[in-house]
Amino acid sequence: PPRRLRVALLDLDLRSATVSVHLGIPQPTVWDYMVSGGNDPTRIEDYMVSHPSGVRALLGPPKPLTSNVATLEPAQVAEIVHQLEREGAHFIIIDVSGDLNAVTTWVLSAVHDIYVLPTPTASGVQVAYRTTEALSRLGLAGKLRYVLNRSRGPVDFRETMNDLGGRIVATIPYDAC
Repeated sequence: PPRRLRVALLDLDLRSATVSVHLGIPQPTVWDYMVSGGNDPTRIEDYMVSHPSGVRALLGPPKPLTSNVATLEPAQVAEIVHQLEREGAHFIIIDVSGDLNAVTTWVLSAVHDIYVLPTPTASGVQVAYRTTEALSRLGLAGKLRYVLNRSRGPVDFRETMNDLGGRIVATIPYDAC
């Protein structure tokens, strides 16, 4: 039988966490992990939820965290990632905040690939240009991959990809659900 891949999903966008909504699983969350001390990466499994697809996820908080509460630090995230690797995760997918805070910057520098998801709209293309520019200034251009999101059919993105110096590696079709 084929070997089942172990995939972990971390929702580290503490201001706009949406993974729990998409998976239909509300808790426990990264907030529960942080409140419990968040200093023991070997306990991260206690806060991961399993989805029927086989993905295990550390969910983001149910509502945005304000700036006056404890937040994750890059060192904590590094320990979580290392613990997941020790537990045999083949892939770790991390959803980060759009702002370049300390955790986001650490994640972007540590990962192998950064996926930018432009939508085939004027504003989606504009966001792809801004994102690419910001990440290129951080020296991350070589890690950028592009996934066309919410495509309603064939789209000619050649000019945009030429400008961005990349190529579309996958397309996610539009889904009204």
